[in-house]
Amino acid sequence: MTLENTPKSVESDGTFRLWFVPDGSNPKSAAILNGSTAKSITYSMVPGGFKRDTNEETVSDERLSLKQMLERPGSVTDSIEVQYVFGDEDDVANAALAEGVEGSIVARYAVPNETDATAAQLVDIAKVRCGKQRKNQPVRNGVWVKTQKLFVIAPVEDDVALIA
Repeated sequence: MTLENTPKSVESDGTFRLWFVPDGSNPKSAAILNGSTAKSITYSMVPGGFKRDTNEETVSDERLSLKQMLERPGSVTDSIEVQYVFGDEDDVANAALAEGVEGSIVARYAVPNETDATAAQLVDIAKVRCGKQRKNQPVRNGVWVKTQKLFVIAPVEDDVALIA
C-alpha cells in the first residue's frame, strides 16, 4: 500500500478576517466587504475573542427490543460571543456592534488578512442582533476589553462563495 499524501496546513496567524456588515447591505458581496459599509473588526478582537460555537442536539430513535440505541441529528444552535478592545477614538468594534444593532458577521478563514475580498472566496455568514456591551474588569498591565453576545437571528450560512 502507498503512503497517503500529507496535506499542507495553513498557519492561522494573519490568515483570518472578520467583518460586520450592517443590515441593508449584502454580506455576500466582495464589493461591500472591501468598501466603507462593512467594518473590518478582526484586529479589534483580543486573542480568543471570536467564539463561535455550533451545537447539534441528538434525537433518540429507539426501537422495540433492539439492543443498539439509534440516534438522528436534531436541532442546531449557533452562538457567538466576542471580546474586543475599546477606549480609543478609532475603535471600530465598539461603535459597529452597538447594543440592538442588527447586521451580519462575515468570517473568512485561511486567506491572508490583507487580501481583498474577491468573488468565489468562501466565508461564513451569521445574521446577528448585538447584545449588551459589558466592560471587563481592569487587569494589571492589560488593555480595556468588552465582552458581548451576538444573538444569531437567522440560520448561519457556512462556506458561502462571495459574489463580485
